[in-house]
Amino acid sequence: MHSVDSPIRFRIQGETNALGQKEINGNVEVTLSQICQRCLEPFETKFDLPIHWIPVKDESEQEFIGDDEAILVVDEDDVNLLELLEDELLLALPLVPKHDLNEDCEGKDYLEKLQPQEETRQPFAELAELLKK
Repeated sequence: MHSVDSPIRFRIQGETNALGQKEINGNVEVTLSQICQRCLEPFETKFDLPIHWIPVKDESEQEFIGDDEAILVVDEDDVNLLELLEDELLLALPLVPKHDLNEDCEGKDYLEKLQPQEETRQPFAELAELLKK
């Protein structure tokens, strides 16, 4: 990450779902400037991450919650939401930041030039013809 270009905005709301479980829902919005690993130029990426956690006292309660749900283990009375939101943002960052395919990027153009322009030769095609005889 190169820099944070906007304020980090988040909205969090506590609810109870149809099963009577407590939920934390919301989203995080931020614009980051990253360095493209193809052309080494900065580019902006906007993140709008949905937040959906089900708080539990310990991991043994996970068996009562669906596998596709994100649990939040709360073993203390206080939870540092800023740290949790920071973790969500870090997990959303790409391993290799690069421009989208529809954006101009000198590195992408270079990679396209490296691809073979001619049809590749198939050395075993001749062998297949010989075996047919």
